[in-house]
Amino acid sequence: MCGPNDPIAVDQRISQTWDYEAEVALVFGTSGRSIPRARAFDHVFGYMLANDVSQRDLQRRHGCQWMKGKSIDATMPLGPILVTADEFDPQDEEIELMLNGTSLQAASTRQMAFAIPDLIAELSLGMTVRGGDVLLTGTPSGVGQSRKPPIFLKDGDEVVVRSKNLGQQTNRVRAIDLVGQSDVTIEI
Repeated sequence: MCGPNDPIAVDQRISQTWDYEAEVALVFGTSGRSIPRARAFDHVFGYMLANDVSQRDLQRRHGCQWMKGKSIDATMPLGPILVTADEFDPQDEEIELMLNGTSLQAASTRQMAFAIPDLIAELSLGMTVRGGDVLLTGTPSGVGQSRKPPIFLKDGDEVVVRSKNLGQQTNRVRAIDLVGQSDVTIEI
């Protein structure tokens, strides 16, 4: 994770396909397990913006197991503000992502593939969520890998994610050494 104005780290030795995903992030306020849909919103503290920067080739390399391709340091800006659940309708918010001034994602949360109560019920089935845990709710169409030709983040790019009620995050993409002294061989 990183802040709403921090650099987004990229290292071409780890991945060649750094992709963006504008999303609404949900922050749990109370713990629960196997939460029924009808009680899902009772567990939500608030909402904020997220950019779930993903490394698509890492996802494929790990058998479409997405965790590794969504877990690299300094690649998920959150914020700038956390709006409490009583002040925000997560099912009626326009969000937009701009890359170098060009709008690449713009949609309403009304168009989400899965309603928030469904996400919470599915995630918590047999698994405890705790206060402070963050759940990303999905990204609209327009991610870089789906474009023809694909668009991926590179050093120097500016990424803006914004919405009326959740504010705006502005992040520069920066080439940063994420490999260090590792002796893991990465085939790209």
